[in-house]
Amino acid sequence: MEIKKKYKRDARAENAFDIELFLDKETNKVSYLDKNRIAKEIAPTSEAGGSDFLTTTVTITAAELLTTAANDTLKELIPAPGAGKYIAINRFVGKFKNATIAYDNSPFIEFLTNVGLFGTFDISSLGTTENFVIYKGNGLASGINANIYAKYKSSAVTPTVGDGEVIVEIEYKILDF
Repeated sequence: MEIKKKYKRDARAENAFDIELFLDKETNKVSYLDKNRIAKEIAPTSEAGGSDFLTTTVTITAAELLTTAANDTLKELIPAPGAGKYIAINRFVGKFKNATIAYDNSPFIEFLTNVGLFGTFDISSLGTTENFVIYKGNGLASGINANIYAKYKSSAVTPTVGDGEVIVEIEYKILDF
């Protein structure tokens, strides 16, 4: 993080204090330190000429991973935005959590849109390792009027054991083409 701007409040005001704003260049989020030096995020973020970012969090449960057939869609992450629009992803994070039993049969998850693959999550190699994270920064986008979804893949068959879940957090904008 870097200091973006420092403001000095009027010392005559009740409970006056200086404030420093910080910009996280990876997430494009602005925060400040309050009078007790505790970091507080300022939301929502926006870019000049654009709308505010939208955020979605989707959980792919162990039950879904154990019952979805290989090469089937597990879950839609972001629905198609409509005619003449596309999804521009600012931040994509996938987390593997709450695993006490490793998955068998080599499952992994692909994150896709109609224009191709933009990430994979190999849950078979994780065993019970918690909080493993994949991160993709900005520069990802869907095709026109296309959704973004998670697809289950396996080198064998659907797993028969395993109990971890995948939590996907996506920050994005819907833009006109």
